[in-house]
Amino acid sequence: MVAPILNQRDLEFMLYEYLDAESLTSRARYADHNRETFQAAIDTGRTVAEKYLLPIRGKV
Repeated sequence: MVAPILNQRDLEFMLYEYLDAESLTSRARYADHNRETFQAAIDTGRTVAEKYLLPIRGKV
């Protein structure tokens, strides 16, 4: 596995402790979401970045 560009614990701290992203779920627009769906979006972004962007880093 590739070395992480962003520490997972740092990301979780910023999102859930500092920015309180879970409080968004109290709004109608985000009521269907929770920490699990937020994490799924982050995991998808990380997978795309590691698979497609990391290999070309520094080439452009």
